Amino acid sequence: MPPYFRLMLAATALCSAPAVSVAQDLSRADVGRAIIAMNKRVRAAVGEQAKRLELGTDWVEYCALETARKLATHPKDGSVPFGSNPFNELNSKPLLEEALDQKEVYLRQDQILCLSGVKRTLRGDNSIQP
Repeated sequence: MPPYFRLMLAATALCSAPAVSVAQDLSRADVGRAIIAMNKRVRAAVGEQAKRLELGTDWVEYCALETARKLATHPKDGSVPFGSNPFNELNSKPLLEEALDQKEVYLRQDQILCLSGVKRTLRGDNSIQP
């Protein structure tokens, strides 16, 4: 994985980690570890789909950046999909896991959909089939 992509993922993980008060059940490190684990699962699932579609890692990175670009265009008011940090108000592990599960599904599915579009475009088939 190119260094700029790793840097982007690290910055995303750090920026996504909320300022958690000491009184809460979760520490900032717990949240950071959970976000990193989520990103690893997303990368693994998207990488496997890319292999099935016979696409290289450059396309995986392209789709990850496209998803990040889409998320950056959303308003920062907490609206779905994740216009701001959805983890700010979380104070328990079950709430964190639920929020991360939702974000993981969004990231994984958006990137897999992007890969499918790339494959269709490279094949020269721009028609939509059920």
